[in-house]
Amino acid sequence: MEKLINLLNQIKSIVVQDRIMKEERWKRGENFNVFSVLALSRNETRLHSAFIAELLNPNGSHGLCNTFLENFITHLTPGFEFDTAHADVKVEVYIGPINKDSTRGGRIDILVTDNKNHAIIIENKIDASEQEGQLCRYNNYAKDMEFSDYRLLYLTLNGKDSETISDIEKTNYTSISYRENILSWLTSCIGIAACYPLIRETIRQYIFNLKEILNIMCTENENRVIKLATSKEYTESTLAILRNEMEIKREIRLHFIEELKRLAKQKGLDFTCDEGLIHFWDNQWIVFSQPSVSKKWNVYIGWNKHNKSDGVRYGISRQFTVDTQPIPADKLMQIPHVWTEAPQDEEYPCGWAYLRGKDGKTGNWWNWFDIATLEDMANGTMLHFIETEIIDKVIDGHLLKKVQEILPD
Repeated sequence: MEKLINLLNQIKSIVVQDRIMKEERWKRGENFNVFSVLALSRNETRLHSAFIAELLNPNGSHGLCNTFLENFITHLTPGFEFDTAHADVKVEVYIGPINKDSTRGGRIDILVTDNKNHAIIIENKIDASEQEGQLCRYNNYAKDMEFSDYRLLYLTLNGKDSETISDIEKTNYTSISYRENILSWLTSCIGIAACYPLIRETIRQYIFNLKEILNIMCTENENRVIKLATSKEYTESTLAILRNEMEIKREIRLHFIEELKRLAKQKGLDFTCDEGLIHFWDNQWIVFSQPSVSKKWNVYIGWNKHNKSDGVRYGISRQFTVDTQPIPADKLMQIPHVWTEAPQDEEYPCGWAYLRGKDGKTGNWWNWFDIATLEDMANGTMLHFIETEIIDKVIDGHLLKKVQEILPD
């Protein structure tokens, strides 16, 4: 136990140093992220697929011909014969309607082909979950096209395997990650673009954006943590932590729920939480209520069915009632439309929104297993969002009272 405490204290010291370094970078303007400013930081199609495809394209606006593509093949598909000088790169390639058994059709995120009938098919996942039979459909497309050779790459943040890998010929399939593979490739691309400042700095900015998404420490501090945790003195303690990973994550979620309970008390609200919320059972909710104002309308955060993609929603609702009736349009118009991601209806008269991230638009707060999400639970970021963007808007706008007056019990 003493070794474990020493390990945690030393790691804590490194984390504090890393935070200080980030603050110093912010003061120097090094944290400027144009992709975040434009609300594109996590957008799979408009940013990530488009950016990667542009680098891979020998005819891309970078003007460096096939050098980035050659480097990509070296890093991610070594040994794969591909004529990079005569490559064609396309994004969002429509391959037909999805059939009933999900074995054909869909859209390929990035498709790279050459004049020797070789292909690289990339399925790109940042936040979205895998669709039914998705890689199986793309694998069948490759067979239908009779490519003489092809590689099917499943790209995720941390290298997660496809859930439908059993349906795919593993000789053609590889799971790759932004954390390991893409960052390594991009770093080498900076060297290729060393004499081209605009290209080089744009790639640097994109790398910074990826590290923000992946919540990666600076390289020096990350290496210090890894070296410390895997040292002979602390390996046993590190393995003890890894063996209890799920229980540790569960406790962080429980602590977060306790923080929500304290927030409710501070704001003069009643608080209830379904026990199965931390286990991701279906139909689980956190409820903030004001019984003195309304016995029917409450603030809900949770899900009917957690779909591993934008599953957590919030808003004012009268869920769990069996007498939900359509609300006349003239009455809905009298109610403030606060959360505009969804229209006003009889279930959510003020609209509703997904619990995505601190900017309200991007992020993966729907995934309560994710390290970055757990960190935002622990450091107060998610709590602050719920307080300012949900609870305070309800209290300051007297929303429960207004809904109750217009839609009485």
